[in-house]
Amino acid sequence: MEVEETILKTKINVFSVGLFLSGMILFGYFTFITLVSPMKSNNDFNAKDLLILRCVVSGAFVLLFIICSYRFFNLKILSLTKQNITINYPFLLSKKSIPISKIKNVVEKNNVYMLSRMRYDNAIFKEKEATIEFIDGSKINVDFSQAENYTEFKKRLSEIIQVNDTTANTC
Repeated sequence: MEVEETILKTKINVFSVGLFLSGMILFGYFTFITLVSPMKSNNDFNAKDLLILRCVVSGAFVLLFIICSYRFFNLKILSLTKQNITINYPFLLSKKSIPISKIKNVVEKNNVYMLSRMRYDNAIFKEKEATIEFIDGSKINVDFSQAENYTEFKKRLSEIIQVNDTTANTC
């Protein structure tokens, strides 16, 4: 079997890894502390109110832990060759290879997360995301915060798709 030459390989953003990993550790720790620390009722709160408060707070921490875990394990490394895109999930020890001929479209969009206060809207986080759509209808989302050199990857991918389209049309 012949090994294809890799044209470009994206790099995982170290900031994203650190952010999601520290979020997992921090929210896991907060959940543990919330669930195991003894709470005594006083005149303001009875035991039932403290239990409800403990469940709500630990539920919020569990939700944040799950979100950080999902984002951490969903980090991707994309490798581009002339025939394939290889998607490597390094923290799941999984790899998927997809022929470029099966790519239908690559769509980019900007996500802006807004924080509304009274009549003022402040953008607190802006993120660019690309969706690679395949002929069979499946999609892969890649956000720019995950890959440091994604713009170069997209440029090279577009060039390869155009070359493949022109050769397919001439045949």
